[in-house]
Amino acid sequence: MGVMPTVVDSEVQHVEQSLMEAAGGHEQIEMYFGALIRQSIDEVVDGPRTGRIHFSSLTPEEKKYVGTKVEIILRNELEVPKGLLLDLNVRGVEVDIKWSQSSAWMIPQDYDDLRKHSQPPVCLLIGTQTEDSLEFNVGVARAVLMTGGRNRDGKGTLRASHIDQVVGQTAVWLVRRGRLSPTFLATLSPEAVARIMGARKGQARVTQLFRETVGRPVPRSAVETMAQQKDALRRTRQDASRSVDSAMPFRVLSGAWKAHREAALLLTGHVLKKDELMAVPHEALARLPSALLSSISRDAR
Repeated sequence: MGVMPTVVDSEVQHVEQSLMEAAGGHEQIEMYFGALIRQSIDEVVDGPRTGRIHFSSLTPEEKKYVGTKVEIILRNELEVPKGLLLDLNVRGVEVDIKWSQSSAWMIPQDYDDLRKHSQPPVCLLIGTQTEDSLEFNVGVARAVLMTGGRNRDGKGTLRASHIDQVVGQTAVWLVRRGRLSPTFLATLSPEAVARIMGARKGQARVTQLFRETVGRPVPRSAVETMAQQKDALRRTRQDASRSVDSAMPFRVLSGAWKAHREAALLLTGHVLKKDELMAVPHEALARLPSALLSSISRDAR
């Protein structure tokens, strides 16, 4: 959940306020960073090309690259330049972005080097609680180690529990134990995922995905992950255009079409987004007004 801002050291407060403004305010901050983290992880998992679903399926090198993705996407979202020494220049304050899959951030030894920094830099700390965890933290903190231990590379660790102790002094939480949305396929039962993944590649997996999710919005990314082909939605368009007496027990509606969105709302109560699809039984479609059915058939051509 989001955490209300407090009065802290002036540069930390400056960065906090700038990020709150960029996110659209306190009420939006959890959604803002949650979407950013989810996008970063999903782009590295790269389901459409690899067929992978979970963060834990990544190699150690790929897991580290999630942090680079976070930095790239965040800088683009904020539209701020890199600093002279650190990752961001937030309206005159240089900030280092730190990512951790366990909310234990590594602090370099040179942060204490007065030849480079007049004081330990301000860091934007972003991380999940544990691998594949749906909880995440985002904080702004002066990188002052609270323990003396360092590893062989001279790096120390700044943990979420350390930040808790200095909130209101040299740190502030933007989000503490926020909720990260899961990838769509991870919301299905293990049995359903096994049936989908057990099908042949391409069309068979896509068809099984819709069999398992009849009446439920399915994001385009999930279809692309199962299809693993250049035009992932080609097969769904073919399914959508099939007649009522087709061997397929459902028609695939697309949120890209107004009539399809109206049908999904009438049949299931779901508001279908433009990048979502939904399988609905033919018999259910047959109960819709004839004018709406005609529009659905026309759109699917």
